[in-house]
Amino acid sequence: MFFKNINMKLKLFTLLTLSILTVLMVFAEDKSSLSEIISFKAENNHLFVEVAKKYPQVVFLQEPSKLNVKFINAKYHKQFKLDEEMISNLLKQLTFIKDVTLSVNKNIDLQTESISIDFDLLPENQVAPKVISTIKNKVTIVFVVKQDVLDAEQKKNESEKQKQELNNKITEKYNIAATEYAKGNLSSAENIYKEIIAEHPDFLAAKYNLARISLDKNNYDEAIGLLKSILDDCNALPNELKDNKLLLLAHNLLGIVYYHKDLVTDSNAEFSKVIEINNQFPDVYFNIALNHEKDKDLTAAIANLQKAVDLNLNYSEAYFHLGILNAVLENKQEAINSFNKVIEIASNQNLVDLSKEELKKLDKKRFKLFK
Repeated sequence: MFFKNINMKLKLFTLLTLSILTVLMVFAEDKSSLSEIISFKAENNHLFVEVAKKYPQVVFLQEPSKLNVKFINAKYHKQFKLDEEMISNLLKQLTFIKDVTLSVNKNIDLQTESISIDFDLLPENQVAPKVISTIKNKVTIVFVVKQDVLDAEQKKNESEKQKQELNNKITEKYNIAATEYAKGNLSSAENIYKEIIAEHPDFLAAKYNLARISLDKNNYDEAIGLLKSILDDCNALPNELKDNKLLLLAHNLLGIVYYHKDLVTDSNAEFSKVIEINNQFPDVYFNIALNHEKDKDLTAAIANLQKAVDLNLNYSEAYFHLGILNAVLENKQEAINSFNKVIEIASNQNLVDLSKEELKKLDKKRFKLFK
């Protein structure tokens, strides 16, 4: 009659001995008194036990289809109210159970009591109970449902699989765009990069390559907008997540764009930021040299070109510029050495041919001196 259709039993047992159980959490502050349980409340597979005086010992005993939670050295507080609302709460919020039974166990000396909650588990459900906190007169127990763990792991694996498939599609598109760019099909590459960015605005490498195409097409303002967007996105990240290589390349390319717009001061400011990131990057010294050439400071240009070739012994473009500038300054032997170095190392046949032409000019100048 009491709580119809709900299997709820309050039992009184006389125990001669206690079963050997694994004690997972013990808080026994005063052996002369018992912990008093005021209420049980469950939420999202957590059990909150409100207690008075002190915390009870909490032990768990598991069987294939049952779970027993025992509170040792505990009794019910006078405010404890075992009613339909409490049982209903437990049944609804503990998703792994089909029934619950509360009982009181008293030792033969009548001095030690314990309170038990027996949970009948749903088929194929196993749980891993754990006391996670005892604070502010409340014991909190979490029940990790193993089936939930398996489901979560399956969802995680499916999510990772979908993410990998998506990454593969993006990578495939990205590689096609890079191939089109290498072939000189700028418009085709541009369209593919724009598709990637439209779907994945945080794909900064695609945005960087799009900025390169904008530079190639002399769309300088568009390139500046893309590069500033990349820098803003990178700098918004915590230091440990920043892509320093991309930051370096973006500052370097922005400096080149400013060079083409004759904004030498802005250009050099970007190149200075590159050096702050990596002072062993040879291209930045070559680019700074171009700015000095534009300002007709040939000595400074040569100094930076020398830094570039010191860092990259096969920097044929830098050697070619060294040859030109030394020829202008009538440092003929240095010019000859530089052009010969280009012929020795350059893979660009056009650069080789130009160097040979410059050497012929130097030879003619030398013969004229002897007339």
